[in-house]
Amino acid sequence: MKYLINIRDFFILGHVWLALCAVAQGLLTFHLIQATISLPVCAILFLATFFIYNIRALYDSSLRGEQKKTAPLHVRWMSSHLHMLWGLSSLAAIGILIFTWMLKEKTIVVFSITGLLALSYSIPLLSSKGGLRQLPGFKAFLIGIVWTLSTVLIPVMESTLVMDAAQVTVLMIKRFTLFFVLALVCDIRDEQTDREHQLHTIATYLGAAKARMLCLGLLVIEEFIIYTYDYNLDRDVFYRLTLFTLLTAVVVWSTKYTKNVFYYLFVADGMTMLQYVLVCMVLV
Repeated sequence: MKYLINIRDFFILGHVWLALCAVAQGLLTFHLIQATISLPVCAILFLATFFIYNIRALYDSSLRGEQKKTAPLHVRWMSSHLHMLWGLSSLAAIGILIFTWMLKEKTIVVFSITGLLALSYSIPLLSSKGGLRQLPGFKAFLIGIVWTLSTVLIPVMESTLVMDAAQVTVLMIKRFTLFFVLALVCDIRDEQTDREHQLHTIATYLGAAKARMLCLGLLVIEEFIIYTYDYNLDRDVFYRLTLFTLLTAVVVWSTKYTKNVFYYLFVADGMTMLQYVLVCMVLV
């Protein structure tokens, strides 16, 4: 049993699951635009997500060293597996460099900008006063922007298709809305902790109840966009995306009842994987 728990912890707390979710979102974009899947892009999405989230977590863990006993579960787990995570993150960084040279030049530029933004989330690369998440209310926006660029724009740019700008824009808006909502879900979970660390997020400004209603309102807007642009294109995809929106609303509402870290890291983050599975049951 302890062996299984260790695997679970590494899989979820070590951000392997989240990295797979990033790959799923990239694959979803390739399927939706009917482009050939790029293995280098998928490899980079996995390795970059694993690297960035672990490096940021290791950096946060080093700042909270004096609070290990009272720190959140994932921070305590990081602190007890430092050598392993540093080693795997270093290997991931090498893999990123190798696969990056297989991309088109314009894709490399977008990937570099996206990576810089992602690292600057908590690491003070672009600001001497801390990461970009310290900017009031910017945390969820930054997460949405980074995930949208990496899982939508990069696959589109790497494909050989000539795509209509309006089609790409709509796809990015829909995906940004999803990522923004899921980021707000995590903000709701961390509301009390963020207040203690004087981190000003949308949830700390509005409170958990109003932030939850904002998420539901955004999902209604996303559903309107889905109906407007997807209903006449493919009814099966429309119905499955609608089902996914309803399930996401359930996850948002459930934040009222649970603060379990595995629920958020596996179920809430895993909604990005579920979207891929639901849609590809039609497209594959």
